[in-house]
Amino acid sequence: MGAAGAVLGLSLLCHVSSGEALALILTIGGVMALECVNTAIESAVDLAAKGEISDHAKAAKDSAAGAVLVFCFAAVGLACAVFLPKLSMIIKSFSEFPALIAAAAIYAAVWFWWVFICFTKDDSQRS
Repeated sequence: MGAAGAVLGLSLLCHVSSGEALALILTIGGVMALECVNTAIESAVDLAAKGEISDHAKAAKDSAAGAVLVFCFAAVGLACAVFLPKLSMIIKSFSEFPALIAAAAIYAAVWFWWVFICFTKDDSQRS
């Protein structure tokens, strides 16, 4: 969700075309849908394995996770194709409006905190 927010924020900053926005939205939706399918497969495999260790169960889980990973690599490729040409515009904006540097740094810090700190705590540390 944090990466999706970053992509949408960067899309607004870069003024992407409607076609690029549609491709980004479909890609974000695809990643989220594959994550749901991966979770469903892992739950079904856990239920079917009944707590026993099985090479087939491991292969099923690894394949589902691999599908998500492959789609994420494709999503990064799409993001690079959309945003790298616009990178020079962003750098020019930072030089023309120095306040954007602070805003971008604050956004990046909050995003990294949210993704890497909030989602790495186990349930016993949450109150």
